[in-house]
Amino acid sequence: MTSDIYTFIHWLHVACGSAWFDEVVVINFVLIPALSKYQGEARKDFLNTIFPKTFNLTSVLVATTAITGGIYCIILLVQT
Repeated sequence: MTSDIYTFIHWLHVACGSAWFDEVVVINFVLIPALSKYQGEARKDFLNTIFPKTFNLTSVLVATTAITGGIYCIILLVQT
């Protein structure tokens, strides 16, 4: 059972870390260039629609990556 928990924590940590990195790439190479095409009120609407959702997802991914990383470290320390 401990092996199953270890595997799940490790898998979740890697998956959330990868998703976090992918989100950073999308922001920098898709959303920011798309934002430059808008002016004035349209730009404000775009920011108010997209970025709060992106920020919330980033917050969850960062927290999950950090928490599972901490648990992963504790598991490795206990095993040695």
